[in-house]
Amino acid sequence: MENKSKMDLYQCIKIHLQRYSGKRVSAFEWQGHKIWIKQAEKVKYSIWLRVAKWLSRLIKNPLISPTLEIDGLKALKIEAKRLKFLCTQGVFVPQLLAQGKDWIAISDTGKPVRELLQSNKVKINTKMHILQSTSRALAEMHLKNLYHGRPALKDFTWDGEKVGFLDFEENSGSILSIQQCMVRDVLIYIHSLFREVGSVRLIYLAILSYRKYASQLIWKCVLQEAADLKFLYFLLRYTYPYMGTDAKNIYRTLHALYCLILMERRKSATIR
Repeated sequence: MENKSKMDLYQCIKIHLQRYSGKRVSAFEWQGHKIWIKQAEKVKYSIWLRVAKWLSRLIKNPLISPTLEIDGLKALKIEAKRLKFLCTQGVFVPQLLAQGKDWIAISDTGKPVRELLQSNKVKINTKMHILQSTSRALAEMHLKNLYHGRPALKDFTWDGEKVGFLDFEENSGSILSIQQCMVRDVLIYIHSLFREVGSVRLIYLAILSYRKYASQLIWKCVLQEAADLKFLYFLLRYTYPYMGTDAKNIYRTLHALYCLILMERRKSATIR
C-alpha cells in the first residue's frame, strides 16, 4: 500500500511538473495534504554578491562573505541533504517526500511568518506571540549546535502551535565554523526584522526573545561581531541618505545591537 501511494505521488508530481515547468516554487493537493515542489534555479551572481565578497576581504570578515550556491542543481541537493539531517535532529522542517534530478517535493509546515506579521487581520498579541516563538525556535536550533544559513522571516512558518524552518540552500558551513554560522544567523534574522516588520516595538521584542533563550556565548559573540563591524557602521551612518533598503537595514541592525551593548554595560556597572 505504501509503495502504491508513493507511485501515485510520483505520478502527480510528474503531471504537476509538466504543467509548471520552470516555476521555482509551486504546490498541489495530494490525499488531503499540500505538497510543495521546488525546482532548481540558476542564481545570478549579482553586483551585490560581488560587493559583499570584496568587502569581506577588505575588512577580513568571513561572516559577510556570500555563501549562496550559484549552481542550482547543487543547491537543491544541499537543501535535500540538510532537510533529512535536521529532521533527525528534531528540528521542525518540511519532510522530504520525493526528489528528482532538478526538483524536490516537500510537505507543508504552515503559513509564512512574514505574511502573518504583515496581515491587518492578525491581532497584535498574536503577532507578538508568533515573533517570540520564532526567536525561541532559532535560539533552540542554535542550542542544538545547529544553524540555518539564512533565517530571514520569509524562511519561517507558523502552523498555529510551532515554528517551522524553510530554505536551506545557503552553504555557509562550507566557509564558516558552526559558531560563526550561528552568529551570522542572528545578524541575518535581525536584518530581516528591520526589513519586514514595521513596528520597532515588535522588532526589539523579537531580538530580546532570542537573547532570553539563546546561549550566552553565542549572544556575546553576536555583540562582539557588531562591535567589530564599527567601520561598516560609521560608513553606512554617513552615507545613509544615499543607501538602498538593504544597506539601511544593515545600519539599523548594527545600531540596535550597539544600543543593547550599551544597555548591558550599564546593567553590569549598576550591579558592581
